[in-house]
Amino acid sequence: MKLTSLPIFNDNYIWVLKDEKSSEVLAVDPGESQRLIEYLKKNNLHLTSILLTHGHDDHIGGVKELITEYPELTCIWYHQDINHDLFFKEQKIIKFKTPGHLREHVSYFLPQLNILFCGDTLFSLGCGRIFETDFNKYAEQLWESLQTIIKMTNPETLVCCTHEYTLKNLSFCQTLENKYHVPQSIEEELIARFHSSKQTLPSTMKFELQFNPFLKAQSPDELKKLRLLRNNF
Repeated sequence: MKLTSLPIFNDNYIWVLKDEKSSEVLAVDPGESQRLIEYLKKNNLHLTSILLTHGHDDHIGGVKELITEYPELTCIWYHQDINHDLFFKEQKIIKFKTPGHLREHVSYFLPQLNILFCGDTLFSLGCGRIFETDFNKYAEQLWESLQTIIKMTNPETLVCCTHEYTLKNLSFCQTLENKYHVPQSIEEELIARFHSSKQTLPSTMKFELQFNPFLKAQSPDELKKLRLLRNNF
């Protein structure tokens, strides 16, 4: 399998996974269609599956046009068939609930490839903003979702979130108490990586477990405090 990220808008990605034995492609969270269609045609690829993590426009905005262009594709909506396993060729895809950013949000884990598509639940050095009106309730759900991701994955898992927020989150981490600080060597490495390729993703669970303050949070209350600080940063 070949994993590719296609930048769209200001800081979104469409994640594209190509089957190694064919020209078939799976895409995750296509917020717009043109960038993806151009990539597929340039590389003689055929879109067969779409995975959606949640319903914000910058994640689903390209679906209608893609279904028109590729009418036989399978589109897995975030609100459908939450608790069952999907298959992309021989690759198992486990779909599981990760509410908090929104009440209806899912993530996808490919255990054989060790890839996590987590939408806006987990970011590198951050987590999703809570859009539901009951902040306390959904902050608790977000904390539980992050715990589920920790249990579902392993340190070598690639973290494929949908936004390039790493440097913004890094700046936030450096304003917190020392236990959340990112070492200067890692900070320099991330900045250099971004300036050379304009992206820092995918991350790994090993990195996030070590440096992400929201994964270090030991309780929902600790996450709430961090999330409120991040909202105002």
